[in-house]
Amino acid sequence: MRITETMLYTNRLDEMKRFYTEKLGLSVIEEDSTSFRINLGEDTLVFQEAATVQERQYHFAINIPSNRFKEAKEWIKSRVSLLREDGEDEIYFEGIDASSLYFYDADENVVELIARHSINRESDAEVFSTDDFLGIGEMSLTAVDPLHVAQELTNIEIHRRDGKPIDEHHLNFLGAPNSDTYI
Repeated sequence: MRITETMLYTNRLDEMKRFYTEKLGLSVIEEDSTSFRINLGEDTLVFQEAATVQERQYHFAINIPSNRFKEAKEWIKSRVSLLREDGEDEIYFEGIDASSLYFYDADENVVELIARHSINRESDAEVFSTDDFLGIGEMSLTAVDPLHVAQELTNIEIHRRDGKPIDEHHLNFLGAPNSDTYI
């Protein structure tokens, strides 16, 4: 499974565009009066204006080269504040051999940079930049009934990465084991 394009809705289209272009240095590849598109490596992220009073928060991860986590961390810290948990601004996931860091975008979506050390390709670039973004590695689903949506995905053969049944009390990662993309 790959997520090649995803659309996020926002009430702050102009602020989001400034964040991704000015703070992160990404280029808009297409836009109109109600949306814009940016590339995250091989994949596309679309921001669509949505006039609604309902607040939403998305989470998505951007895959980065397996050997570039330290450089990515220094690069992003010069642009945004990193989120912290228990005083730490990065996390190592032993079960998937990955290092991650998190930050908010202008809409307070939780953005993650993740280096999957045994899966993501390496880079020999001298300086880290958005050119090192490989693609979308994770995308949260925002739904009224996430358990129902997870079950529907299971019905079309998208299962938990660990093969266990959907757990309504915990976070579930859906997708093939040892993949670089999860829902």
